[in-house]
Amino acid sequence: MARARKSLPGRVPAADATPHVLVVGTDDWAVEQAVDRLAEAGHPVLTCHPSGEPAFPCNAMVEGRTCPLDVGFEAVVSIRARHTDSPSFGEMGAVCGLRAGATLVLAGMTRRNPFGPWAAVVVEGGDLVASVERALAARPPAADLRRPEATTIELVEVATATVPAGDAVPAT
Repeated sequence: MARARKSLPGRVPAADATPHVLVVGTDDWAVEQAVDRLAEAGHPVLTCHPSGEPAFPCNAMVEGRTCPLDVGFEAVVSIRARHTDSPSFGEMGAVCGLRAGATLVLAGMTRRNPFGPWAAVVVEGGDLVASVERALAARPPAADLRRPEATTIELVEVATATVPAGDAVPAT
């Protein structure tokens, strides 16, 4: 199910001056702790799926739920309760957030984190809320959010043809 986006991704709606924060992670209990800390500090907090439910399908794919991109947010916290060399399903919202221009904060077990090259702040045993607020304060202008070494590629549509069974496929 494709949805039209109602607001500019990565931006907090103008009516609310407090930056929204998306929290994703490897384990629900770690996400819940981060959500609680940020909410206690007054940050509106978003998640990609309800705690205790599978990370996929995410809120964008489930009728009646709201994708954090539709709400808008300025920071993504990816909190890891365990080491993995690749992103977990529960962290996929970090990809969406980075694409939308949000600031990325890594917390928890940050060693070998595949999101490391895109992180604005890495929290190792420090204050999560203060680290998120520091990352938001240092946020560059929207035009500078992409990694300088990132390359834009043009996708080209490839024509395909159906070949009856047994027929040879012509060489190109």
